[in-house]
Order: sequence, then C-alpha cells, then structure tokens
Amino acid sequence: MEPVSSAAMGICNRLKTGRPIHAGSATRPPGQAGPTEKPVTVAIWADDPIIGVGAAAYLRTCPGLMPVPADRVQEADVVLVMTILVTEEALSWMCRAAEAAAGRGPRFVLVGDGIHEPQLLRAVTCGVVSAMPWEGADYQQIVHAIGRVLEGRTDLPGTMLSSMISRIAALREDGGRRGAPVLCEREMDVIRLLADGLGTAEIARHLSYSERTVKSIVHDVITRLNLRNRSHAVAFAIRNGLL
Repeated sequence: MEPVSSAAMGICNRLKTGRPIHAGSATRPPGQAGPTEKPVTVAIWADDPIIGVGAAAYLRTCPGLMPVPADRVQEADVVLVMTILVTEEALSWMCRAAEAAAGRGPRFVLVGDGIHEPQLLRAVTCGVVSAMPWEGADYQQIVHAIGRVLEGRTDLPGTMLSSMISRIAALREDGGRRGAPVLCEREMDVIRLLADGLGTAEIARHLSYSERTVKSIVHDVITRLNLRNRSHAVAFAIRNGLL
C-alpha cells in the first residue's frame, strides 16, 4: 500500500481507536489547511436510502468533509457511490452524473461487489478513480479512500488494473482516430442485436438479461450519445465503425 499523508493517516488512526472525530478536531483530510477553508464536498449515491443516510451521518463527523445529496453532484469534489452489487442502475447514474458535472470533473469512489472488467472499464471512463468491494468495507476504509482521491491517487482492483489500462489506452487511441466514443461490451452486444432487428424481449432472452436491463442499456446509450431513438443508435454505431 502506498503511503498516505499525515492528515489522512491521522483520520484513520482515530477511527481505528474508536475515538470520535468532531468538527473542532485538529485532524483534517488532505488539502484542508484550517477550519476557515471551504470543506471538501462529498455527494453520496446509494441504492439503499438507509445506507446513504448512514454514510452521510458518519462523514459529518469527519472534519473537512461535507456530505451532500446525490442531486448536488455538480458541486461535489468527490462522489461516493455505494451499492451492494454493481448494477446497471449504478453505472448509468455515474455516467449521467459525470455528464451533469462535466465542468467540474468529479472523482468517484465506488463501493460494491460483483464488478467485472467491462463494468470497471466503463466506470473508469465515467470518472471512477477508487473502487473497493462491499464485502468487508467499512467507513474507515471509505474515508481513507477519499483522502487518497484528494491527494490525486488511484485505487482500483489490482487483478484488473493492468489489463484495463491497456484496454483504455487502445480504445482511446482507436476512438481518437475514428472520433467515436467508447461503448462497453454489453452495450455493443445490445446494439448488435438491435441491428439484427431484434426487439427488447428477444434481446433479453438472447443475452440472458431482464427486459428492464435491456431497456436501461439502450436508454443510457441514447441519452449519453444524444441520439434520437434505437434506429439512430444503430446508424451511429455503423457510421463510426463500431459494427
């Protein structure tokens, strides 16, 4: 594990000992020089509202961190996404949030299980710079991850990191030549079947997805690429050499 700043380590040490962190504490996250400076805003999205409320309550005890609701993502310095399993809903929300806050370029900390390389690739293109499994994660680790993000560090699953970086580099290079954005593997699977004339139910059966998942994938592609409908999505893919 790479070393962290003394301020971040101070937060972690206090959490380990169980001592509460109050707003008046001298321990602050990286980058916070004093209590008069603007706090670091952390937007929180959780697929379970109770989890989101709990995370916000805990972060309020950490000096220098100010949790805000997910609908204020445009003003957030860091975005915390918490989901027991990484779902299409979570990935789609991150992509939409990244677009909504394009001027700020928020950095995402993702906490969730079941993420595979294609999903991680998509998450990184949306702005995820730190990811950790849900199983075994605690608030201490989350605060630690936020501190590392504020220092400009990246924390991604080591088993996927090298191959994912290679794929991102190749996709960006190819996309730069063609001027086309990157679509993840599951999006391409759905677009290919749309091009073959299949409907939602047929695509769902073919890919072993639910119809809701298929609709969500199609909606996300159409929204992200500013397309009009499914036919436009197929035409876009063909025109840009994706099919």
